Amino acid sequence: MLDVEGKTVIVSGASQGLGRSLALKLHARGANVVLVARTASKLQELADSLNENRMSSNHQAYAYPLDLSIKEDVLEFGKWLDDRVDNLVGVFCCAGSSIPKLFTNLSLDEIDNGININYKTCIYLLHVTIPLLKRSKEKTNIVIFSSSVAFYSFIGYSQYAPLKSALQSLGDILRQELDPYNINVSTVFPGNFASEGFHEENLTKPAITSQIEGASVPISVDECADKVLSGITNSESYIHTDFIGWVLSCFSLGFGPRSWWLFQIPVAVIGVLFARLISKYHDYQVKQWVAANRHKQ
Repeated sequence: MLDVEGKTVIVSGASQGLGRSLALKLHARGANVVLVARTASKLQELADSLNENRMSSNHQAYAYPLDLSIKEDVLEFGKWLDDRVDNLVGVFCCAGSSIPKLFTNLSLDEIDNGININYKTCIYLLHVTIPLLKRSKEKTNIVIFSSSVAFYSFIGYSQYAPLKSALQSLGDILRQELDPYNINVSTVFPGNFASEGFHEENLTKPAITSQIEGASVPISVDECADKVLSGITNSESYIHTDFIGWVLSCFSLGFGPRSWWLFQIPVAVIGVLFARLISKYHDYQVKQWVAANRHKQ
C-alpha cells in the first residue's frame, strides 16, 4: 500500500473528478493534502470536509486556489510550499480538460486553453515542486496524467491529444533525470471515466470521433483513482486504467517502459502487422463522414 500517512501530497485539479477522488483517498490514508484548482469555493468545501474527518490534530488539508498556467502565481505557490509544507512525498498533476472539435472549428482561445490546462498546469507545478521532492530522504512520487490518445491520436482531439503526447514525453524525460534522486515518475494513460469533464466533452464531440472511439462504458472516477494508486504502489512507470489503453501502448512500444513483457511483445507484433490497416479503415470512415456532412461544415 502507498505509504503517505503523516506526509504531504499535492493534488492539482482537485475540485472535481479524478483529482477530487484521489484527494479523498490519499487523505483517508493519512496524507496531508494540498488541494489546488481554480475554483476557490469547491476547494474550500473539500478542504473543510476533509478537515472534519482528520485522523489526528496534525492531519491537515489545505485549499490553495490557483491557475497553474500563470507562472508568476505558480512561483508564489512554490514559496508558500517552501514555507509551509514539510515532508512532501507526492505530486499528482491531475488538471486537464478536452474540447473535442474539428481543428478548424476550434477558436484560438480554445487552443490556448488546451495548452494552458493540459500542459502548462503540469510543467509549471513540477518545476516548483521537484526541488522540494529532492529534499526527501525517502522515495517520492510524481504522477503525470496523460491519456490513451497519446498512443493513437485521431480526428476531434487536436486541442487535447498533442498536449497529452507532450506529457508522455515529459514523463519519460523526468523519469530518467530524477531516478538518481529516488523520485519515481509515473505517467497515467486513462481511458474514459465518468466525470464532469467527460460529460462536457460529449457536448461538443463530433460524431466521427465517437464512431472511431467505439462503444465504451466509462469506469467511475473512484475505480480510476484506485487503479492509479495501485500502479504507484507497484512503482509502475506507465499506468493504464483500461485494456484498450494497454493495447495501444503495446502497439507503440518503442523505447517506452514495459509491463507484462511476455504479453506485450506478441501484442506489439500484432500491432506491427495490423495497426496500419485499422488506421486506414479509420481514414476511410473519416472520408465517408466528411462527404456526408460537408454541407454542414
